[in-house]
Amino acid sequence: MGYSARREMWVLALDTSTREGSVAVARGGDVVAAAAGDPSRTHGERLPGDLLAIVANAGVSLSAIDRFAVSSGPGSFTGLRVGLATIQALALVHSRPVIQVSTLEALARTPGVGDRVLAWMDGQRRDVFAALYDRGARECVAGPRVGRPAEILDAWKPELVKRPLDVVGNAVTATRALLAERLGAETALVDEPPPLAPVIARLAFERDGEAVAPHAAQPLYVRRPDAVLARRRGL
Repeated sequence: MGYSARREMWVLALDTSTREGSVAVARGGDVVAAAAGDPSRTHGERLPGDLLAIVANAGVSLSAIDRFAVSSGPGSFTGLRVGLATIQALALVHSRPVIQVSTLEALARTPGVGDRVLAWMDGQRRDVFAALYDRGARECVAGPRVGRPAEILDAWKPELVKRPLDVVGNAVTATRALLAERLGAETALVDEPPPLAPVIARLAFERDGEAVAPHAAQPLYVRRPDAVLARRRGL
């Protein structure tokens, strides 16, 4: 796609990595419409309705969408599967490619955060999903990884203490005291980042060259799904 065409490129973005999730529509890298999801309903109940609603709100039809973007994970196993399957189906029907964006990278590109960001997501089971980004989240210097918060902070300490950084994600609240102790009270802690779909839509515009056929899109779980672990234990 040439530069002039990319300036008019429509992107429909979906994030289902968390219970709430979000949707967004962007044109030429500018977000036209966005909405957070209703956490009282599952992604399976809300999709594809939320996507159809945001497209209508943006004043565009699904057939006009040039790229379908989705959070690849990590995050909720069920949420990621539902989100990816929904985007794949829409992209397949409309003969369009899919662009995947790491949930952790999207967190690191949250508007207003600094050049060095520790993306810090709730991984359930007292774990966190984490990745450390530098150069405005354009370089991943550690991770992605899943594990106990203290273990990750200890393992990455040489990198974490090099320069000031921001910590962003929904695991910040539960680990605030630990983060302040290990990283210093001056570290900026962002425990309620805005919906990620608008960030995913903008990132998709930047990396159009990474678009793949719908069937080629794969989730980034970081941790093996429970069903796989159960089979390995013979349960």
